[in-house]
Amino acid sequence: MNLKNALRIYHTIKYLKWKQVKFQLLYRFKALYYKAPNLVDVKLDKLPIWKPVLFNSKSYENGIFCFLNVEETFENTINWNFSDHGKLWTYNLNYFEFLNSKECSSQDGYKLIKDHSLQRDKLIDGLEPYPISLRIMNWVKFLAFHKINDSYINGVIANDTKILRDHLEFHILANHLLENIFALYMASIFLDDKVLYTKSLKLLKEELNEQILKDGGHFEQSPMYHQIILYRLLDVINFNISNKIDIDKLLISKVKKMLSWLEKISFSNGDIPYINDAAPDIAPTTVELLNYAKYLDINYLQLPLSDSGYRKVNTSNYEVVVDVANIASNYQPGHLHSDTLQFIMYFRGRPLFVETGTSTYEKNKLRNNQRSSAAHNTVAIGGRNSYDVWGGFRVGERSELKLHEDSDDKIEAELNLFFGGTHYRTFEFLNKTLIINDRVNSKYNVPHEAHFHIDYNRNVDNGTQENTFIIDGKILISFEHFTSIQLQKYNQTIGFNKTKEASKIVVTFANQLKTTIDL
Repeated sequence: MNLKNALRIYHTIKYLKWKQVKFQLLYRFKALYYKAPNLVDVKLDKLPIWKPVLFNSKSYENGIFCFLNVEETFENTINWNFSDHGKLWTYNLNYFEFLNSKECSSQDGYKLIKDHSLQRDKLIDGLEPYPISLRIMNWVKFLAFHKINDSYINGVIANDTKILRDHLEFHILANHLLENIFALYMASIFLDDKVLYTKSLKLLKEELNEQILKDGGHFEQSPMYHQIILYRLLDVINFNISNKIDIDKLLISKVKKMLSWLEKISFSNGDIPYINDAAPDIAPTTVELLNYAKYLDINYLQLPLSDSGYRKVNTSNYEVVVDVANIASNYQPGHLHSDTLQFIMYFRGRPLFVETGTSTYEKNKLRNNQRSSAAHNTVAIGGRNSYDVWGGFRVGERSELKLHEDSDDKIEAELNLFFGGTHYRTFEFLNKTLIINDRVNSKYNVPHEAHFHIDYNRNVDNGTQENTFIIDGKILISFEHFTSIQLQKYNQTIGFNKTKEASKIVVTFANQLKTTIDL
């Protein structure tokens, strides 16, 4: 290992909590001797009640599975370890989200659960804590809804619950640990295990206090993961209500805050900004979650966006989300991108300026490119990233942001770059105009690149002057103090493993740049 790589690893692990290091070492040692508990039938006098409100989208039919926009057919026997489409696809196969779609019958679902149970000795990825967690929740909801009381399958759930308790993801923390705890909570109600219920509720409250910020945002700063965590929390409350179990006030309080944040950050057409790791068709939509809360008689608060680091400005013509965030989840930034000071803009309810997005979790060049500053509507200072994103889910050295002005008319921030220098960016919001001023102080005499990614449904043409472009024949974007301008093609993510060719403007400049968008 050379010095550069050693320093990168040091700057990555120095932010870890001691608990993460301890459990990383503990679980590596534990894997050498751990034996799963014996599987025994569990007879339940009665099943809890589950009243579904949201249904998952169809991902299974007649032996055909479709996850992440990739289909696979199993003719005779399902290979639950199938890995040709990557680890995330295999995970999805083992989540069993398809059970709780409107299209999955009780007969088909039961048959799939039974098949998986009989092959559990062969499972690889499916016995990791994260897929176990999601599978427990999906099995519990399906079995309770269809009133399937099978002693053998109940025993499998109890067995998976014990394995999960022995391997809670304290080495990862963040959303992984929350999913573990949600699974234990729902399993405790299903198995009527009051000791486990008490323990899981305690852990859940601790993690919600840790992970939900003051403005209601989830601390990993991904709107998609925020939706997923909120969905789990609503399910937990629904499960309690359906079975006449008292609901802890903290859970309601966190839901109200999370609903506020989600409503504030979402665009008027219901889209979330696909910031950090986020993609369409993975989580329930904002409208679905707001309606779910309404069904449970939960009203959301009206909290301003603050410590999540995002700001949203609305005029009569456009909506803009601006990223002025530092890393909130310093010890687990795996889903973050190098996107500080970027903006996403919608015009009359449709996307205008977007970002490249997230189409893969595979640890490859595409993943690294999609996390880079150049993949977002911000400036790549000297062609570099504002965060040292690497290894698929790693972040090394980090720049630090200071917010100087924060109003509905103007946002001004300063980014102190980890490799030296400062990037100042100002947004001025007028009714039909957005003005962006960039200024860079750097000891390196190298050009900087400002990137502007335009949605694939928009047409971009050269304007009448060198410094202008016309979008859809009426939206004018112009630049001042530039060195060169290029109109390039890029692949915009519209889902996992799914992209559309779109246009981006790349502007090279020396020290300052003024961008004006007239609508």
